[in-house]
Amino acid sequence: MKEKIDISLLQQARIMQQNDELIRLFRESHSMPPPPEKVYTPEETKDILRISARTLLTLKQTGKIAFCNINRNIFYLQSHIDEFLRNNSHRAIQQPSKRKTTI
Repeated sequence: MKEKIDISLLQQARIMQQNDELIRLFRESHSMPPPPEKVYTPEETKDILRISARTLLTLKQTGKIAFCNINRNIFYLQSHIDEFLRNNSHRAIQQPSKRKTTI
């Protein structure tokens, strides 16, 4: 009688392992890959940032904005633009109003 219980427990353990493996495989096969990152040309990038082509070139040359160089063609990823904006955003300082108030 004791052997049956041991075999039954062993079978249950194997079934649970198989079940866990099936769940893992299902989750892997049904997970969505991350969406591809948007890629911009220098022309598109300067328009997005609202800067001149010369300013974009200077930012690239000074390392202030990251870029990709593929077969001598320059591209900017959305993450490059986002990082540049994060690193160069400044909070506006509110100046006191210069208008005279009347009582």
